[in-house]
Amino acid sequence: MDTFQGWCKEQLIAERLLPLHICTAFEVLVSRIDAARAAGSTDPMRTVSTSLAGPNSRRVTHRMLASLGYSPSQRRIVHRLLSGSASGWPGLLMLFATGTNLTATHRRYVLRQIRYFSTVRTSGSAG
Repeated sequence: MDTFQGWCKEQLIAERLLPLHICTAFEVLVSRIDAARAAGSTDPMRTVSTSLAGPNSRRVTHRMLASLGYSPSQRRIVHRLLSGSASGWPGLLMLFATGTNLTATHRRYVLRQIRYFSTVRTSGSAG
C-alpha cells in the first residue's frame, strides 16, 4: 500500500468514499501539510487540524476544500473525516500515515460520516 486510495481499498471503504471525492480532498490537505513543512512548521499536521490550526490556516483549508464544490456541511464532514476531531477521532489522514487498520469503531464512524454527507445538499460538483 503506497497510496491513500490503495489504503482505502485495503480497508474496504474506497467504494463507499467515492461520492465524497475523498482522494481529491486528501490531496488538498497533504498540500497544506507540505506547505507548512516547507515554511518550517514544527507540527505540520496542526495546519489541517479542525481544532488546533490557527484562524488563518483554518480559513485557507476551508476555502481550498470549498473550491472542490462541497457545501459548507459537506466540507465540514470531509475535513473532520480526514483530519480528525477533538472528540477523539484520529482522522483518515493520520490512520493512513501511521499504517493503522480501521477498527470496528473507526469503520462505524466513517460510515456514519458518509451517511451524513449524503443527506446534505451540495453547492456543486466536488470534482
